[in-house]
Amino acid sequence: MRPLLIHEVTPNYGTIVRRTGVKGALLFRALVGCNGNVESVTIVSGPEALRQETVDAVKQWTYRPYILDGRPVPVDLTMGISESLGAGVLFEPVSPGRVRVSSGVMAGRVLYRTEPIIPTLPVDAKVSGATVLSAVIGPDGTVLELMPISGPEFLRIPVADTVRQWRYKPFLIDGTPVEVETTITLNIDFGH
Repeated sequence: MRPLLIHEVTPNYGTIVRRTGVKGALLFRALVGCNGNVESVTIVSGPEALRQETVDAVKQWTYRPYILDGRPVPVDLTMGISESLGAGVLFEPVSPGRVRVSSGVMAGRVLYRTEPIIPTLPVDAKVSGATVLSAVIGPDGTVLELMPISGPEFLRIPVADTVRQWRYKPFLIDGTPVEVETTITLNIDFGH
């Protein structure tokens, strides 16, 4: 489990990008101390021109201290930040060639989307709910894996069948498309 970020300073890449034209994502490690303050930041990869701005911003972040066996402990986090996604968007490496990206970021990257065809319900049925799916999006933007996490049981299959058809803009790290782990939520309301 990761410590909770409670204060974030967004790197200001605007001037650097306008002056140099450099864009891209940075992968970094941050050591969060027992008090929740970031003690050190090490850039693992990414454009040289954006590194110092990233370090300066991340050093100002604050986390709720991570508690293990009733005591706060330091935590070493590996994260990413992307200039092209507004500089405040984090992603986490999961494995080589795969990152975890927030559902909000991925929702903004949908290129093709259809709506689910829901089974017929009785006229008096008042059913609503959010169906949440765990997903893996391929480097080409296709949906590779889906697993329902929560939601009304009868909505899970039609929602999953629909989401399998969606296409996303590929997520790039250093210009290379990578697989993405994310969650997808569809809210459906039948109760008018």
